[in-house]
Amino acid sequence: MVTRETLVATLDTFVKKVNENITLKKILKGWSKLIVVKTKDPEAVASLKVERGTVVDVKLEDTQGADITLSANADVINDIFTGRANPSRLYLDGTLKVFASQKDQMVLDSIVDIVWK
Repeated sequence: MVTRETLVATLDTFVKKVNENITLKKILKGWSKLIVVKTKDPEAVASLKVERGTVVDVKLEDTQGADITLSANADVINDIFTGRANPSRLYLDGTLKVFASQKDQMVLDSIVDIVWK
């Protein structure tokens, strides 16, 4: 079972990889969003603020005004942010709940794909 500490470490690693990736910086240079990630078992919430393709702030709390909200079991969220699971498949089978525009969902899928290739 994934712990809250594991989730924090996973998100930290993911954020570092996103921010260091030159290809993502070019692709996402105009993309600014507030992403909220909610998990169950254990319950945890994290907010990631993205400005022009760079994650500039991560808080371990819910933030009002989210552009994108992801919700799933902690194991599922951990698998997504470590590259072990495909978020599109998890969304289609109902394991992952995503509240965002279709365009933002596609951008998130691309970010995960690029980071873990």
